[in-house]
Amino acid sequence: MFYVRKTNQVHRRKVTDDYIVAVNKNVRKKFKLQKFAVVKYLFIHKNTNGAVEFKELKVLARVISDTSLVDNEVALDQTLRNAIAIPFNYEKSKTQVSLAKATFTFIKKVTTVFNSGRHILLRVEKPDVVDIEKDYCRLDEDVIKILQTDIGKRLVLDGIYNKYSISFEKLDEVSDLIKNDLRIVQDIQEEIKKLIEVRKVDNLMKINAENRNVSEILNYYCNDEYFIKSTLIEAHSTNSSFIEKVAQFRINNESDSFESRYPDVLKTLNIKNDLMSIHLDSFYRTTLNLNMLDSVRVRRYWFDIFKTEIIDYGLLFVISVFTTVLAVDSDTFSILPFALGLSMFLTVMIIIYRNR
Repeated sequence: MFYVRKTNQVHRRKVTDDYIVAVNKNVRKKFKLQKFAVVKYLFIHKNTNGAVEFKELKVLARVISDTSLVDNEVALDQTLRNAIAIPFNYEKSKTQVSLAKATFTFIKKVTTVFNSGRHILLRVEKPDVVDIEKDYCRLDEDVIKILQTDIGKRLVLDGIYNKYSISFEKLDEVSDLIKNDLRIVQDIQEEIKKLIEVRKVDNLMKINAENRNVSEILNYYCNDEYFIKSTLIEAHSTNSSFIEKVAQFRINNESDSFESRYPDVLKTLNIKNDLMSIHLDSFYRTTLNLNMLDSVRVRRYWFDIFKTEIIDYGLLFVISVFTTVLAVDSDTFSILPFALGLSMFLTVMIIIYRNR
C-alpha cells in the first residue's frame, strides 16, 4: 500500500502526453514497472439505503521516477485522483492506493506508436435505451473536439483486464492485509476467511458471482498484473433530451448506488468534480472489463484521420510527383520511382505533423 502525494510542475516537465504516477526507483524495480502501471483504490460508499458498497477503482497511468519519494509513497496527478474518486482535500495520512504492473503486447506497442496523441480519461456510464446494442458511444461534443476528431469517426478505448477474475494464488500473501483493514466489515471478513481456508477455485468463482463486495475487495488486493485491451467504437455526441432524462431519473430515484442505472456520480463517489462521461453499451463494457463508474482511456483512431488527410492531400501528392519529374533533366521513367518515394514521404510527414 502507498500513501498518496500530489504531483507538481517538476513531474509534468518529464512527460507531456499522459496522466502520471511518480514512484521511486526501488518501487519501480520491485513491481517491475515499465512505461505504464495500474493505480488501484478501494472505495467505500454508504448509499441512502444504508448499504455499504465496496468498489475497486483502477486507472492506467504513465510511470515516472522521483527520488524524493520514499518507498511507501506515490505521487498522482489531479486527473488520476479524480478517476479513482480521491477527493481534492483528501487526508494524506489515511489515503492509500496499490500499484500493479501493466503489460502491453508487442502488437499493442506497435499500434501505440501510430495512435500517439492526446488521451482523455472518461467516466463509464450506461447508454440511453435507444442506444442499447448499437456500435457507437455517446460523449460530450467538447470531448470530440479536444480529441481532434469528428462525429462519426472512430475512437480507441483502452481497457484494463486481468487474465483471471481474481489471482487466487495471492490470497495467502494478502490475507493479513485484508484482516487488518478496518474498513472491511465483519461479515465480509468471514466470507473471505472461508474462501482462504477452502482453497477451491470453483468456490472462489461462486463467491465472486454471489457477493460483489467480496469480489471488489479481492480484486483490489489480489491482482498484481494487468493487460491492456483496446477496441474501436464510433463517436457520437450526447443530445439534450438524454441529458434531461438522466437528470430527471436522478431526481425521481435513489441514484447514489453502483447498482442504479444512472447513478449520481458526484454523490456516489463523494467528490465535487468529476471526469466527463462516455455512455457505452454492455457489449463494449464487457469487452473491456469495465463496470459502471470505472474510468476508461480514450483517444482518436489514427487511420480514420489518415484517410481524411490523404484525400485532402491527394492533389498535393500528384502535383509534387510531376513537379519533381519535370524539374530533373533526366529520363522520366528512371526518375519516377524517386519522385514517387519523395512525394509520398513528404505527404505523410505533413499529415503526421498536422495531427500530432
